[in-house]
Amino acid sequence: MWSRVKKAGRVVLAVLSLGVAVHVGGPEARAQGFGGPDMMGMMSISKRSLDSYAAKLKFTPEQAEALKALHEGYRSEAKKAADEFGKAQREAMREAQEEQDWGAMGKVMAQEGAKLQERMQAAEKQFLDDFRSLCTEDQAAKWPSVERARRRDQFMRVGMVSGAGVDVLAAADRTKTAMTGNEAYDAVADQYELEIDRKLTEFKRVQEEMQAAQMKQAEEGFDFSKMQEMMAKAQEMLKPIVEISTSLRDTNREYARKLADLMPEADRAKFNAEIELRTHPRVYRVSHTAKSLDAALKLKDLTPEQTEQVRGLRDSYAADARGLNARWASAIEEQEAKNGGTFGVMTMGFMGGGNEGEDPVRDARKARRDLDKQVLERLKGVLTEAQREQLPARDEEPFNPMADFMVIEPDAE
Repeated sequence: MWSRVKKAGRVVLAVLSLGVAVHVGGPEARAQGFGGPDMMGMMSISKRSLDSYAAKLKFTPEQAEALKALHEGYRSEAKKAADEFGKAQREAMREAQEEQDWGAMGKVMAQEGAKLQERMQAAEKQFLDDFRSLCTEDQAAKWPSVERARRRDQFMRVGMVSGAGVDVLAAADRTKTAMTGNEAYDAVADQYELEIDRKLTEFKRVQEEMQAAQMKQAEEGFDFSKMQEMMAKAQEMLKPIVEISTSLRDTNREYARKLADLMPEADRAKFNAEIELRTHPRVYRVSHTAKSLDAALKLKDLTPEQTEQVRGLRDSYAADARGLNARWASAIEEQEAKNGGTFGVMTMGFMGGGNEGEDPVRDARKARRDLDKQVLERLKGVLTEAQREQLPARDEEPFNPMADFMVIEPDAE
């Protein structure tokens, strides 16, 4: 019984957090919840984004310093609002556990989410107004490009289908593969910026309608005796969002290919790897096995024979993992197509669906993990005990129900 209650609570938090996250966008909702600093990260303008905006406008060092001071004040206000939301969230969860009244928690969270959103939006508007006041006349003429970049930051960090939350231009910037002084590249990049912005404007309109309906449902309360019906309604509300997200994904793929075709071969490989990572972060993030192989090659006491063996393991692992990763990513996309995008897949998992019978995603994931285990064991067999002790510890992967919605942003702050 208690497991069902906890599962229901997680569903409520996921649904309510999704309503806020889809509306305001932002980096990943981290593993341990959605309040406090995590909500500030989801909803506010990060330092990384700010630096990219300033670079677009070619801010001088003096302008950049003034902008930094404005940003610190803005982030302070954002943190205060997010901390208050986190406190209200924890209190609502505590009362729900004590009173066994999860419907009441839904009402409180809807109200607190609306307050948070209003405060965050007001703080952002004031900050952007102050930011623009620092611009020269020539810089102000380029302000629409900053507004488009901000819309991408807001609405392309929430992937309702894999690949919808990938900002192709940001991927090129991160990997330092964006081509400067190349007219063909600039023309494609400009086309992408305008086309994706039109779709994001429509996305914003549709999601505002969805959010209003979602918050209305939350204020009316959740009846957990009708959990399946409630989640079915949520998925129905999200259908237009999933349709637009599918169009965003297709546009991202088209322009990622066009930009990659213009890049030198080495840059193309880096850029495509970044697109893959941000499309399927669970699949393409650096594995513990890959980290261990790289660390082993840096050991100072490797013999020539060990070095040759480890290099062979690394090369064969990379080739084998490549095929398994492609299979895993393809299975994920097929699963999303059948279940209404990432939200449909997530709710299916919350409600216990899809755990019996044929499951291509589970099988593909297991195949990759089996490869990881086998190669890691072979690596340990090559090394001495003292060398094995120098390998990196495995990173823990805590529960994160929003991981498939949010693109990984390790550098967001």
